[in-house]
Amino acid sequence: MTKFNKRAVLLLFALPVAAGVASEVYGIVDRRAITREVEQARAAALASTSPTTVPADARRWLESNGFHVVVWNPHEPHGYVGMQESTSDGRHLIVEGQRQIRQASWLGEPTWLNLTFRFTLDGDFHDVVARESRLDVAACRVAPSSGLPPTAAANAIGVEQI
Repeated sequence: MTKFNKRAVLLLFALPVAAGVASEVYGIVDRRAITREVEQARAAALASTSPTTVPADARRWLESNGFHVVVWNPHEPHGYVGMQESTSDGRHLIVEGQRQIRQASWLGEPTWLNLTFRFTLDGDFHDVVARESRLDVAACRVAPSSGLPPTAAANAIGVEQI
């Protein structure tokens, strides 16, 4: 094999390895940036709250900060998005918004930021939860069917089990 052929073969093996390493490094850096962005959004949301914050305030904050309010029930006295049940800390009324923070590209998947204001069943502010998601929540919601019993229809649009 000539010197040129050896270099060409080496180059054919080195380029894909280098591209793979670069892609992994980009992924690690991007995941850290996403984590930082999620924490910053949570901190900003918490800074805007007080013990007197009500679900309508949470909705206004989400909308004014570029979030799409996932579902809003204007006929509910508390105006909550839904109900969240957790084995660790019980049931909460929630107001949830979502904003896309990464577009799909050949380097990564689309990513959304989900921000949830949680309230006690009495409507008192509890906390804010922020997390990243690979799913557009609005596209995954099940619309209530007229054929469902009322409790099943309510569950289809508002009860989240975690």
